[in-house]
Amino acid sequence: NAFDGYSESFTVDRTAPEIIFDGVKDRSANNGEVNLSVFIRDENITSDRISIKVTGANQGEITENAGILERVSDGYVFRFSEFTKEKKTDDIYTVTVNAEDSAENKSTGTLVFSINRFGSTYVFDDSTLIIANSYINKPSDVVLHEINADTILMEKTIIQVIKDSEITELKKDRDYTVRCTGGNGSWYDYQYTINAENFEDDAAYQVVILTEDAAGNRNANSVEEKSAVLKFG
Repeated sequence: NAFDGYSESFTVDRTAPEIIFDGVKDRSANNGEVNLSVFIRDENITSDRISIKVTGANQGEITENAGILERVSDGYVFRFSEFTKEKKTDDIYTVTVNAEDSAENKSTGTLVFSINRFGSTYVFDDSTLIIANSYINKPSDVVLHEINADTILMEKTIIQVIKDSEITELKKDRDYTVRCTGGNGSWYDYQYTINAENFEDDAAYQVVILTEDAAGNRNANSVEEKSAVLKFG
């Protein structure tokens, strides 16, 4: 019998998919418009080999409505849905992308960023809630928490005590202390403890905390919409 020639073609692929985030920098604080995409570059990959997970520190997993995966000439692009300008959108986001091409080369990419358009919120300790908007006969420490998706720039922090109409700017570690918890993907919690010695005279008092966060928001507990005006006396 005559021998019929036989040939078989195959592809050698040792290159893992390339994952590129575009529009947002890793570990960035964002208070404006956010247009985020992630490119998965590999000519030998299909959509079923790409997984994208999106979580918010407050919201939990939000992958289902996060965006749309589209085919492009050299792979895929995932275009994120609009991050609407609503308070609930302020969060710390983690995007995790896993990609495996047809040759079983694997890549993982992670992006962590915050959206922070509305700045800080404030919470009184229970002991401070008792004296808020009331009359007291014995001074006590005032404890107020500032919650923010991003770090507070302590060098720009001003704490004032208004006694009747007299304004006094307090000094850190003498008149008040600050303790920070959170970070590493969780919201920051700054606890300000203002010493009772600042409220020893018979007078009407108001405590004002002015800060700026890493996203550029200027915050003040004395703004009415923050619902954290603290007066007593």
